[in-house]
Amino acid sequence: MAQPKLHGRAFYESLGSPKYVLAPMVDQSEFAWRLLTRSFLPPELRTSILAYSPMLHARMFADSPKYRAAHFEPLKPPLALPQTPDEAHLKTLMEDDAYLDGNPKIDRPLFVQFCANDPDALFEAAKVVQPYCDAVDLNLGCPQGIAKRGHYGAFLQEDWDTIHKLINTLHTGLAIPVTAKMRVLESRERTLDYAKMLLDAGASIITVHGRQREQKGHNTGLADWSVLRYLRESLPPETVIFANGNILQHDDIQQCLEETKADGIMTAEGNLYDPSIFATPPPVGQEGREYWRGRDGKGGYRVDAVLRRYLDITHQYVFGEDLPMRAPLFLPSHASLEYAAANGNSEQTNGNKRSLEDTTEGERPSKKQRKEEAKQKKKGGKPEKVTNANLVAMQAHCFHILRPLVSKHHNVRDALARSRAGDIEAYENVLTLAEAAVREGLLAYEANPAEFEDAIAEGGEAESAAGVKVPDEESSDEAVRRCKRPYWVCQPYVRPLPKEALEKGSMQLSKKMMKKLEGQQRSGSVKVGEADELAVKAGVAPGGKVEAVGEDVQQEVKLPEQLSEAEKEAVVKVPTEGTKPTKAKKTGSNNVGVVDVLRILGGLFLLNCLLSYFITNDSVLWGWRPWFIRPGVVMRYMQGPIHLTDADLAAYDGSDPTKPIYLALNGTIYDVSAGRRIYGPGGSYNVFAGKDAARGFITGCFAEDGTPDLRGVEWTYVPTDVPEGNQINGRKLTGAEKTAREQVLRGARKQVQDTLVGWSKMFNGEGGKDYFEVGKVAREEGWLEKLPKRELCAPAQKARPKPQDAGQDAGAAYRGGR
Repeated sequence: MAQPKLHGRAFYESLGSPKYVLAPMVDQSEFAWRLLTRSFLPPELRTSILAYSPMLHARMFADSPKYRAAHFEPLKPPLALPQTPDEAHLKTLMEDDAYLDGNPKIDRPLFVQFCANDPDALFEAAKVVQPYCDAVDLNLGCPQGIAKRGHYGAFLQEDWDTIHKLINTLHTGLAIPVTAKMRVLESRERTLDYAKMLLDAGASIITVHGRQREQKGHNTGLADWSVLRYLRESLPPETVIFANGNILQHDDIQQCLEETKADGIMTAEGNLYDPSIFATPPPVGQEGREYWRGRDGKGGYRVDAVLRRYLDITHQYVFGEDLPMRAPLFLPSHASLEYAAANGNSEQTNGNKRSLEDTTEGERPSKKQRKEEAKQKKKGGKPEKVTNANLVAMQAHCFHILRPLVSKHHNVRDALARSRAGDIEAYENVLTLAEAAVREGLLAYEANPAEFEDAIAEGGEAESAAGVKVPDEESSDEAVRRCKRPYWVCQPYVRPLPKEALEKGSMQLSKKMMKKLEGQQRSGSVKVGEADELAVKAGVAPGGKVEAVGEDVQQEVKLPEQLSEAEKEAVVKVPTEGTKPTKAKKTGSNNVGVVDVLRILGGLFLLNCLLSYFITNDSVLWGWRPWFIRPGVVMRYMQGPIHLTDADLAAYDGSDPTKPIYLALNGTIYDVSAGRRIYGPGGSYNVFAGKDAARGFITGCFAEDGTPDLRGVEWTYVPTDVPEGNQINGRKLTGAEKTAREQVLRGARKQVQDTLVGWSKMFNGEGGKDYFEVGKVAREEGWLEKLPKRELCAPAQKARPKPQDAGQDAGAAYRGGR
């Protein structure tokens, strides 16, 4: 008898009430990384970490077997993940058939997260994974541009009806609970109403990110824990809430629990740079080889130790092979002699850095060997592209782990940049170089610890670019000093706060904020004591000139740097009376000159640009992006168009970071390098890169229709009762029926053409991205006839319009309805 479905706090308690939550991260929270994160806890405590899968695209997961195989592997090969698993199929599975994702022995508890805006597609995808996870999560927090274009993530938060349907469909249809991850809205009250809607729809757990949708990149800023505390106090006690945001170190977890009263703490970026963030540091004297602690008591896991763990997990679970033999990690003590003997060399680190920097790739092959390898590689053809999520994510993970080290040891950085997905030997070489760099750092610390400790302790009160002291809550300097460790220790990445980014010039105020600031200054009531604060917000030097504009005059007021207490309470106003504007002298002629005409036209053009930006919020030319203002297009125009065969085009699929990413649409090649995260390896739309997949853009069958063959694709838009041949019900079509059929097909072909035109406009940059046309695909005459004719793919066939959906009953003529 099936167990009853648990909900809310009962479900949370059945998982063991986990306090530590590993966030869903696009292409970053895959199986190997989840296992690495849990490995820092004792075996009996590893289930206390609740982990989320990377965000998966619901429609692609439901429709594409290739996408499912690359991103979710619960069953050992050659067992395939069925599109619609049933009880009969599940009963045939043995305990040993469990593989990676959701393995009950090593990867639980696990929530699988999807992004979606179609309840049916989300339900189909969720049904596939529900036997292999504990819950399904809906992403309502992704703030990136691709989420805006796809209308999912945080850009669904205004569409409450759709969100309610998405959650409620899973709540009523699945055998496991549904959860949701959201961001705070513009006000506490609105956020509370939003959270209540998610819970009413059926969400068992809500994760609340304390930042708004606009807070990303340099504008990330700090998460507002007070809003999370407000939700905790306003929602019923049985509501399970996870808090997300501002977690840099292990100690921050307990502080967040205390301040927000949340049930659990989720972290994303903090975990990426330090996967041991959930682990309690070992006691003093019990550090072992993996954990380093300095004289000041500050410490952390060594980057070479963490990288070893990560590669060992990849060897053992992803490749299914024995672990490589490794020498013990280096310690600057008597054990270093044992280390040197095991590595076949003596310790001769005498300050000469050249030996380390010259070892960029271990023993490099000779020129003759490289030529022979290149010849063999060419003979074997292009290697198969690696799509396994655990392998695609390796380079990014290694850069996160080694971030403090590679900024100092560029040979490690260069070797890592050259590594490719699936090339485990290349990553082993990176580990070798990292171990040598750590050994050098540890010996330098032993020789002169003060040099490193002084560098970490440097600082004082944070100051702005103009030398004015900035409060701690407006500066990241204190966080940097608290988190800073020597380069051989894993440590968080502390982002500069928005005001610091403004002062450094790495971020500019939006025009909306600039207009608000100017309006406050023009009002004539800007208090002297507030001027410096406004200046810091605007990213300019305090004590400078501020324009205070009256009705008839514009006058510059110089604010003194030092003011008395009485003056601090004063208000600087520019008088609006007693000063009259200077009138223009009469010239005795009313003729309008050329300069006047140009001035008027220029003013009208400027007003038009301002109106465009006010309405569109992202364009000053009403969405038009002329080619002459786009550098990439100008360069391509000067170089002339390119002509590539389909085989040549395949080399530009993003697997080689030194080459641009191209895709073709109906014979025209476009450069989409600006969307490398989307079209590059591991991206959601990488299936289109390096090929002409015009057919897939029409049918929506990304995996099987990656071809330029458009023959018969118009049937995607033809009602199901229109016959494909010249017969129906055993008789030939009459002349009138043939005419009606041809009219329907003509309309469908126009729809195909309109769809292709719409995509081509986007790839020409009209969608706001820096995509542009670069040339044409070169094909021999008669190439299309040499290809076998394709049938309409199953999803497109299923999605064909019914007669009542076609505007008019186009098939009536074939059913005797004439």
